[in-house]
Amino acid sequence: MTEALQIIRNEHRNIAQALACLDIATRDLRASDTKPDLELLFTVVYYMRLFPGRLHHPKEEHYLFAALSQRDPPRPRKPSTTCCASTKPEKTPWPPSNTP
Repeated sequence: MTEALQIIRNEHRNIAQALACLDIATRDLRASDTKPDLELLFTVVYYMRLFPGRLHHPKEEHYLFAALSQRDPPRPRKPSTTCCASTKPEKTPWPPSNTP
């Protein structure tokens, strides 16, 4: 399990580095008139769209969340009557009237 957690930590670090790279690249675009490095931008966006969902999140589900649910199994919950009693917003006239 420790090895699996280390892999997940490393992947989190890699994802953070990819996002930092994207942040720096887009900040540089806004700050100057240089042409964007389209290959870099494409690569980072492709990685972020593909890697987490297909390769990273399944590892979290299999190793991390499974271990957590064994350690602390989910408990049955009572339906709440106080939360979200009304999901419809109140209708407010527009424009608001000036009369109290």
